[in-house]
Amino acid sequence: MQEDYLSALPGELCDAIAANLDNQGVHNLRATCKTLHAKCDRQFAVHHFGVSTFMLTRKSLETLVAFSANSRFAPYIKELRIALTCFPSILKTSCGPDPLTHEEHQALHEIQQGSDGQTTESMSKAVLGSRKNLKRNRRRNYDRHMHDQCTIRKQGVDLQLLSDALGRLPRLETFTVLDRYDMKNMPWGCREVQIGFFPAWGPDGFAYMEEQLSIETREYFHDICAHAVSLALGALSGTKVQLTSLRMAHVPYNTIVAQDSSRSRCATPARTFSEEKFEGLGGVFSKLQEVSLGFYSAAGSDLSIINKPLLAWLPELIRFWESVQVLEIRGKNLEIDTYPFHLLATMVGKGAPLFPRLRALRVSHTKFHVAHLVELVENHTDSLEKLRVHNCDPVQAGFLALMDGLVGAHAMVSLELVEDRMVPLSRWALAGPSTMPRKLAGLKIAVLDIQKTDAVSFQQELRESIEYYDN
Repeated sequence: MQEDYLSALPGELCDAIAANLDNQGVHNLRATCKTLHAKCDRQFAVHHFGVSTFMLTRKSLETLVAFSANSRFAPYIKELRIALTCFPSILKTSCGPDPLTHEEHQALHEIQQGSDGQTTESMSKAVLGSRKNLKRNRRRNYDRHMHDQCTIRKQGVDLQLLSDALGRLPRLETFTVLDRYDMKNMPWGCREVQIGFFPAWGPDGFAYMEEQLSIETREYFHDICAHAVSLALGALSGTKVQLTSLRMAHVPYNTIVAQDSSRSRCATPARTFSEEKFEGLGGVFSKLQEVSLGFYSAAGSDLSIINKPLLAWLPELIRFWESVQVLEIRGKNLEIDTYPFHLLATMVGKGAPLFPRLRALRVSHTKFHVAHLVELVENHTDSLEKLRVHNCDPVQAGFLALMDGLVGAHAMVSLELVEDRMVPLSRWALAGPSTMPRKLAGLKIAVLDIQKTDAVSFQQELRESIEYYDN
């Protein structure tokens, strides 16, 4: 019998080996013997629970509470992701698509191999009958999930479940609100939603037909996204968690925070998050280093359901973000996307740096007034080192004006201007490609990348680039 040297290694070495394997590799190593099974148990928890994704459903949040109470897995949950799962009524008719399931194909195959005549016809009708029952059951399940999600939101059950879980996750570092699923890391409880397809992940899945959606459907998506903001802030408020990263997708511009806990002015219950809970976020954000905000307009160009004041809650949070080093702002390239930069420019006009430790600013898929972005950069000229602008549409000026505004930034060493979107060509084109790459506004190139190790070299190349593209 061959001697086993791997299992004789110290537990620290076995743990280090497992740390460099993927999920399947860890499984294979643990299946070798009981000794390695025990020595690799920590990496099993890290691989499968280090980044945990859950949905805005009762069953999924109850699973999160169970994991948080498990002393074997809870200490290794460092990133918690909440997916914007929703059940819009527009998808109810999609339950039980027309193609037969694998079991039904197998049943029809058995019929074809069997007897002919009336017996075969009756058996075929039986299969079609089971198909009808399958559709009916899936639609009933869809109704049940749709109403249950509304119930836990109205009654505050989701807030209670998420708060209980966060109270048992002292090592949590990152809180994320997802705008889409990762098919390689599906949310816990997703496969229990038996409606014939994966639940919708928010308004992104309907972007291609946004203009055809009814106002009621748009308002539904808005309420789900607005509630996710209130739910995240309300559950985090008052906990002992100290986040280093906060990432939120689909943040509506008119998310309304209740003035007190006795009433609500929106679809989200006031007890979920109110103004009196802002102070409880001071300790949660005391070590925050990275913030990513993806803004969302409920109706695209139709702003009839967007109420004012916009983003009234954001300044209340920014005062707790003094330690933020990386700030990312994302949008949908809509006119309303200029508002966050207008708000930040208004706040920086008060003098002191808005984010004293800000080192990197990332802007993607949005619109901004160049003057507002330059004002934000100038407010952090002593600390800001990196600026990345990806697929954005500057307003009232081009990227050359932005580059002019960066002249004199004392700490800047990196500038990335990237445009990789495609533009459809004229419909009258009879030959050749139907799309062509876009160019950076005012520069006639797709990518401008200036990377230096010191600010002096950066400023020199920046001036040379401005002179080159200005001619």
